[in-house]
Amino acid sequence: MGNQCIGAGRYVFILGVLALQYLSRTQLGREASFAITTVDATNIPGWPTAAPILEVWAGTTLVLSNLKMPKVDGAVTGLFRLNVFLDDRFSAGEHLGIVRWSLNSFLGVEEYKFDVVAGGDGRGAIVSLFHHEMPQERFLVAQSDAGKLFRLKRPSI
Repeated sequence: MGNQCIGAGRYVFILGVLALQYLSRTQLGREASFAITTVDATNIPGWPTAAPILEVWAGTTLVLSNLKMPKVDGAVTGLFRLNVFLDDRFSAGEHLGIVRWSLNSFLGVEEYKFDVVAGGDGRGAIVSLFHHEMPQERFLVAQSDAGKLFRLKRPSI
């Protein structure tokens, strides 16, 4: 028995087991990328009436909700993609992303599983530093790839 797609979701029937699409295993400070092609009841791609909505769960805890996925410009009908920055709202462990959309009275759902492993920094990777001295203290002002600014006290070499 080969792999075959069931319904509109990313469920795959593998050796008699219904499985979710596995995205990745990553650390805090990185991104999880969700891409979807919205389809109707006959599995034909189309543009939904509104942007697909993403929510992310960690077990029974809702981490992110009501994130609208932007469409990807290009020649692919119904293609949407959203990169989610894994910040301090995420904890180590298994997470589930659920995407929902409506197309021609068809309600579509896709589910994605990804793991956040220990390590990394929820502020992101530092991409720039500025050394700032004041009479009472020395500081480093850092900017992360997530666009966050933060201050580090008493830097030393």
